[in-house]
Amino acid sequence: MDFLDSMKIMDEEVLTGTYFEQIPETPKDKGVFFEYDIVDESDKSYARLLNNIQTEETFQTIKTDDSIDFKVKGYVVTQDGLLWQIAGIIKRLKHDGNKEALRIIKETIQTSRIIRLTQVENPWELR
Repeated sequence: MDFLDSMKIMDEEVLTGTYFEQIPETPKDKGVFFEYDIVDESDKSYARLLNNIQTEETFQTIKTDDSIDFKVKGYVVTQDGLLWQIAGIIKRLKHDGNKEALRIIKETIQTSRIIRLTQVENPWELR
């Protein structure tokens, strides 16, 4: 957390999570704490592995204003204790009223990230 993070208005992001760049090896591995809001609740669908074999997958979409360098195939533990793998990231540059700032810096303090998650097993019961 830095000075710019303290300037953000975070009235929507009340849930907390932890980001891991790679799957944790032990329960003592530390991740990066962040705050988020749920965009789309969990939904289940079936994916076809082979011609007649299907598997069930659970997806969720979250949004965060924290300036963490999330990576696709990274891992997120949500507040409910579920472990998710990052399937996609959309970086939304909110430049309402301060578009000129983007000439000098790469992103403003209003930049948010929309993250699409796929649920995976949480063997260490990480939080």
